[in-house]
Amino acid sequence: MAAAAIPLIVAGGAIGAIGAIRAGNVAQQQAEAQAAADRANAAQAEQNAQISLQQAAAKESQQRVQARQVLGAQRAAIAQNDIGWGGTAADIMSQSAASAELDALNIRYQGDIEARGFRYQSAMDTYNAKQAQIAGANAKTSSYFNAAGSILGAGGSVATVSALRPAGTSGAGAQLGSGSYTGNLFPTGR
Repeated sequence: MAAAAIPLIVAGGAIGAIGAIRAGNVAQQQAEAQAAADRANAAQAEQNAQISLQQAAAKESQQRVQARQVLGAQRAAIAQNDIGWGGTAADIMSQSAASAELDALNIRYQGDIEARGFRYQSAMDTYNAKQAQIAGANAKTSSYFNAAGSILGAGGSVATVSALRPAGTSGAGAQLGSGSYTGNLFPTGR
């Protein structure tokens, strides 16, 4: 009876080992897919950063054009009304130019802040991709240890079953110590 169990124990150990390796391979494939998705997200975030900077530069340029038009209209109004270029007129022109420049710089700053946020997201996605790859490699390595454990466990079970059946006996009714073995793992009475 014990001899019949040995092939089942070995098969169970082999199946456990194969299952552990397959589970590790699946975990690694899932981790690689996640890493690829994270790398794609990082690339998209970097593109968004570039787009943000380009849009801010275009808005800044547009703001400067509009500011020049407004300042030109103010100069024309001052010249047409023969107010002169000193005093209040000069203060108005100076204040308008400063406000226009400040508006343009604020547009640039907002674009820089937005791009910085996208770049931070890109860095986080790149980090997550690396962590996913590490997790996948660790899962695969762990699966080999689990497979080895299944094989060693099966080997230990075979050794235990073999030890219960003394050499030269068929296994049924073999004497073990003070009890007799009857196909049960526990010896019976004295």
